[in-house]
Amino acid sequence: MSALSLEKAALMLYRVEFVDHSNNARAVERIDRATDAEATEAAHKMNVTAFFIAGFDVWEGDRLVHRHRR
Repeated sequence: MSALSLEKAALMLYRVEFVDHSNNARAVERIDRATDAEATEAAHKMNVTAFFIAGFDVWEGDRLVHRHRR
């Protein structure tokens, strides 16, 4: 297995849910990252300027990794 294949196999699929003030998901992005910290950092860097977005949740499967509210 090549180094690239090993690196890709080590990535986990995360879901970033952008939520409104009632905690309803209004937009979802899926990202591949190696760690929870990398996924959280990537979510913080996403530029969502919609007025209804109160924050976001980062999920890895059914596991809540990080919750951010403004």
